[in-house]
Amino acid sequence: DDFITVSNNISTSSGQELRDELYKFQVMLNQFADYYREIDIENLQNTVIHSSDKGFFDDLKESYTNSKSPTYVLKTGLQLFNKALSDRGGLVPGYYLFYANINSFKSGLLEHFVKWIYVYNSDTFRRIKKKTGKKPLLLYGSFENSKQDDYERFTKIYTNNDLQNFNTFNDVQIAWEKSIEELSGLTFEELNDLIDIAYYYPVNQVRVSDLRKLITQLEEQNYKVIAVVLDYLEKIKPEIEDSKIDSKYMLGGISENLHDLQKQLDCPLITAHQINREGARALYDNKDSGKLNAMTALNSTYIGKDWDIDKPS
Repeated sequence: DDFITVSNNISTSSGQELRDELYKFQVMLNQFADYYREIDIENLQNTVIHSSDKGFFDDLKESYTNSKSPTYVLKTGLQLFNKALSDRGGLVPGYYLFYANINSFKSGLLEHFVKWIYVYNSDTFRRIKKKTGKKPLLLYGSFENSKQDDYERFTKIYTNNDLQNFNTFNDVQIAWEKSIEELSGLTFEELNDLIDIAYYYPVNQVRVSDLRKLITQLEEQNYKVIAVVLDYLEKIKPEIEDSKIDSKYMLGGISENLHDLQKQLDCPLITAHQINREGARALYDNKDSGKLNAMTALNSTYIGKDWDIDKPS
């Protein structure tokens, strides 16, 4: 209100009165600058930990407790895959980026992660809910497929039957619930009391900053985001300040932003990216020549258009 008043006075003043109003405006701007500078300093101080601080060993103790009994270990439906994902036997907080060949079940893999996390981790959900006082939530962002496509795939994944093959929708619902109950060992209602899945279908292409805002809104609704699955990396839009970067470096910037988001959330963040046609050709050539692990022949030059995306993840 003060700004509006001073602005109106400036537009109607002259002479000494104008100089006085301009001075008031300058004072207000300085006050605003001081306020935000103090916030920045406070935020900076909160990110620095000194070894001499009394709270240093409290932080160390928390890390020790988490390492002895980590809250976030999320199982998949495959025991050997769990061992491959981490020495703790599942998904731990980290950034998981899977490279996929062209038309090679990329979306299907990510949708299976949604199912696996949902049905195989009820004990973990209970611990998270008890520790945080919030309901665990799995965020699934679908940027590649329509809701119709995803629902058809999820129906096949859960029921092992095509959606159009059911006689009535009641049959669909019964089959979904029966499958989920058999896999989780809980009733459908009991599982949904422990965990929610947020299916995110944005109208327009999203940036990582949009995801961060959405997650903030969800956590303000008393949810605890315990995993994020995004289909898929190349469909995420660069930030405005990165929009003029050479396309071969752009995906690297998006991937870095996802790394930062994952660290902020301290949960598994899972996505995928498509190798380019040269990579597909190299993959097929190595497979045809009998190499057992053809993927080891691939490098960053085979990953989409990007040269800067092969940071370990």
